[in-house]
Amino acid sequence: MKSCAVVNPHDDVAVIQYTGGTTGKMKGAMLTHFNLLSNVVQSFHMYGGSMIPGKETVLAATPLYHVYAMTSAMNLGIYMGATILLFRKFDLPVILDSIQLYRPTFFPGVPKMYAAFSMFPGIETYDLSCLKICSSGSAPLPLEIMKKFEALTNTRIGEGYGLSEASPSTHRNPPIGKRKVGSIGIPMPGTDCLIVDENHQPLGVQCVGELLISGPQIMKGYWNNQDETDLALRNGWLYTGDLALMDQEGFFYIVGRKKEMIIISGFNIYPQEIESVLYEHPDIQEAAVVGIPSLEAGEAAKAFIVPNENVEIDLDEIKGYCYSKLTPYKVPKEFEIRSELPRNTVGKLLKRLLVIQEMEKEK
Repeated sequence: MKSCAVVNPHDDVAVIQYTGGTTGKMKGAMLTHFNLLSNVVQSFHMYGGSMIPGKETVLAATPLYHVYAMTSAMNLGIYMGATILLFRKFDLPVILDSIQLYRPTFFPGVPKMYAAFSMFPGIETYDLSCLKICSSGSAPLPLEIMKKFEALTNTRIGEGYGLSEASPSTHRNPPIGKRKVGSIGIPMPGTDCLIVDENHQPLGVQCVGELLISGPQIMKGYWNNQDETDLALRNGWLYTGDLALMDQEGFFYIVGRKKEMIIISGFNIYPQEIESVLYEHPDIQEAAVVGIPSLEAGEAAKAFIVPNENVEIDLDEIKGYCYSKLTPYKVPKEFEIRSELPRNTVGKLLKRLLVIQEMEKEK
């Protein structure tokens, strides 16, 4: 009789989940069986009584190799005994027809998908009312896209936050009760958070600093990379590299990536603030802001914008619009129109490629 392998769920690695590589070299986050199951249970309890075991149908349109889909669509779906409506790729006409036929109730989507739904010609003719719970992850969700999708479905999107190193979910706006648009919500059950300054000292409410996370979903470390592990995991905390603040009611807000912060003549500029303004402009479909070298100020902000279909962008008008919405030093020095922005296979924006392209121009 053959003996069975013994698994130590707290120590044995179940998945090596590679980071998106959006700001640098990809790293393999070692997620244990305990990490993954913990995050599924945390997610289920965060949704509360709105999720009924055995009664839900999950719309799984994000590739399952992406950690958000793996946990929120596949693992959570299996844990709940849900039907999983699985698609090989995000083919919106096929998905819309399937929604009419199978009536999914839960959609863990990414901003690119919500934007595609909102801008699809004739979307008003489809009945999307079956979607009672929607969540968004992987990237910030523009406010205008959220408003359009919620108007179509009569539901609300629960914005959240996560990262590969945390299996991935750490924060979520709950589907029942108070939510705050633009925030990533509150910590998942059993998750502790700190916001610290450059000297690792805790900051108070409404103060911007690096977000630290501790909880059962936090990775064991990076595969074959002790140096990066030591930087990320310190004194029981995961250093996320993301800049955040917490308000008086315990809701968290992501301000931007620490590596993406732009310093102009000593002032800290967070690209996400500028991008949010650009997304509100009716002629702009997508926007990305990065820091580029400047002889005068050290760095300058440059905005890359993708116009809506059949729209000609007037860059002078866009610049004036930014001045009407932003403090003058935050207005991008340069604007560039693109037909599309570089993204990885799950739609996450690769800003580092935009920076590399700008650096190549300087040579």
